[in-house]
Amino acid sequence: MLIDSVIYRIKLHSSLSRYLTEFILYALAGILLIVLIRHVFKSGTVVVIVKKPTPVADALRLAFAGGLPALLFYHTSILLRWVTRQRVLH
Repeated sequence: MLIDSVIYRIKLHSSLSRYLTEFILYALAGILLIVLIRHVFKSGTVVVIVKKPTPVADALRLAFAGGLPALLFYHTSILLRWVTRQRVLH
Protein backbone atom coordinates (compact mmCIF):
# COMPACT_ATOMS: atom_id res chain seq x y z
CA MET A 1 0.00 0.00 0.00
CA LEU A 2 2.90 2.32 0.75
CA ILE A 3 4.44 1.67 -2.65
CA ASP A 4 1.12 2.28 -4.39
CA SER A 5 0.71 5.61 -2.59
CA VAL A 6 4.25 6.64 -3.55
CA ILE A 7 3.68 5.69 -7.19
CA TYR A 8 0.36 7.55 -7.18
CA ARG A 9 2.16 10.74 -6.11
CA ILE A 10 4.87 10.35 -8.74
CA LYS A 11 3.47 11.20 -12.15
CA LEU A 12 5.00 8.70 -14.54
CA HIS A 13 3.97 9.20 -18.14
CA SER A 14 5.17 5.93 -19.61
CA SER A 15 3.68 2.56 -18.74
CA LEU A 16 7.13 1.00 -18.99
CA SER A 17 8.69 3.49 -16.57
CA ARG A 18 5.80 2.96 -14.16
CA TYR A 19 6.21 -0.83 -14.38
CA LEU A 20 9.98 -0.71 -13.87
CA THR A 21 9.67 1.70 -10.94
CA GLU A 22 7.04 -0.45 -9.25
CA PHE A 23 9.03 -3.61 -10.01
CA ILE A 24 12.14 -2.22 -8.33
CA LEU A 25 10.22 -0.78 -5.37
CA TYR A 26 8.34 -4.04 -4.72
CA ALA A 27 11.55 -6.09 -4.95
CA LEU A 28 13.38 -3.72 -2.57
CA ALA A 29 10.48 -3.72 -0.14
CA GLY A 30 10.42 -7.52 -0.12
CA ILE A 31 14.15 -7.71 0.51
CA LEU A 32 13.94 -5.08 3.24
CA LEU A 33 11.08 -6.93 4.90
CA ILE A 34 12.91 -10.26 4.89
CA VAL A 35 16.01 -8.60 6.36
CA LEU A 36 13.85 -7.06 9.09
CA ILE A 37 12.17 -10.39 9.83
CA ARG A 38 15.55 -12.10 9.90
CA HIS A 39 16.89 -9.63 12.46
CA VAL A 40 13.79 -9.88 14.63
CA PHE A 41 13.92 -13.69 14.72
CA LYS A 42 17.71 -13.99 14.64
CA SER A 43 17.87 -16.17 17.75
CA GLY A 44 16.26 -19.19 16.06
CA THR A 45 17.08 -20.95 12.83
CA VAL A 46 14.69 -22.82 10.60
CA VAL A 47 17.16 -24.44 8.23
CA VAL A 48 20.24 -26.34 9.36
CA ILE A 49 23.25 -25.08 7.45
CA VAL A 50 26.34 -27.28 7.33
CA LYS A 51 28.79 -24.52 6.59
CA LYS A 52 28.52 -20.78 7.02
CA PRO A 53 27.41 -19.12 3.76
CA THR A 54 29.49 -16.42 2.18
CA PRO A 55 28.13 -12.85 2.34
CA VAL A 56 27.29 -12.98 -1.36
CA ALA A 57 25.39 -16.26 -1.00
CA ASP A 58 23.60 -14.89 2.05
CA ALA A 59 22.63 -11.73 0.15
CA LEU A 60 21.35 -13.77 -2.80
CA ARG A 61 19.32 -16.00 -0.49
CA LEU A 62 17.77 -12.93 1.14
CA ALA A 63 17.03 -11.43 -2.27
CA PHE A 64 15.23 -14.59 -3.37
CA ALA A 65 13.45 -15.06 -0.05
CA GLY A 66 12.14 -11.49 0.00
CA GLY A 67 12.17 -10.28 -3.57
CA LEU A 68 10.46 -13.20 -5.28
CA PRO A 69 7.35 -13.27 -3.06
CA ALA A 70 7.03 -9.49 -3.36
CA LEU A 71 7.28 -9.65 -7.14
CA LEU A 72 4.81 -12.53 -7.23
CA PHE A 73 2.38 -10.38 -5.25
CA TYR A 74 3.01 -7.42 -7.57
CA HIS A 75 2.35 -9.40 -10.74
CA THR A 76 -0.72 -11.04 -9.21
CA SER A 77 -2.12 -7.60 -8.37
CA ILE A 78 -1.46 -6.45 -11.94
CA LEU A 79 -3.32 -9.50 -13.25
CA LEU A 80 -6.26 -8.94 -10.89
CA ARG A 81 -6.49 -5.27 -11.85
CA TRP A 82 -6.48 -6.23 -15.53
CA VAL A 83 -9.15 -8.94 -15.05
CA THR A 84 -11.46 -6.67 -13.06
CA ARG A 85 -11.03 -3.86 -15.56
CA GLN A 86 -11.92 -6.23 -18.42
CA ARG A 87 -15.07 -7.35 -16.61
CA VAL A 88 -16.14 -3.76 -16.03
CA LEU A 89 -15.63 -2.90 -19.69
CA HIS A 90 -17.74 -5.82 -20.94
